[in-house]
Amino acid sequence: MAQNRLKEPLERQLKFSQEIGLQIDELGASLYPPLEISALKAIEKIWCTTDENTGGAGKTGCSEDFVKACNGLRNSLKQLEAELDQSDGTDITPKIENLVIE
Repeated sequence: MAQNRLKEPLERQLKFSQEIGLQIDELGASLYPPLEISALKAIEKIWCTTDENTGGAGKTGCSEDFVKACNGLRNSLKQLEAELDQSDGTDITPKIENLVIE
């Protein structure tokens, strides 16, 4: 019984991590020239997924470190989104090359 209580949150974290990994692959693919700005909707998917799965370490069974990592990911996505919003489409590649991921 105690093993199930430990196992279930870990399985949720694994599934969540795999889902985020696929979405990050999709995001990465959209960043190669020619840049597909519309394909960057993956940012929104990642954002929603992290919000759904890290509503609080106690509520979701996620560890505090895992929640911190997701918050770092969200901050990086916010920075990427801000850079893309300020772009006219011709200067995106150098901005993305210089983007620092936390």
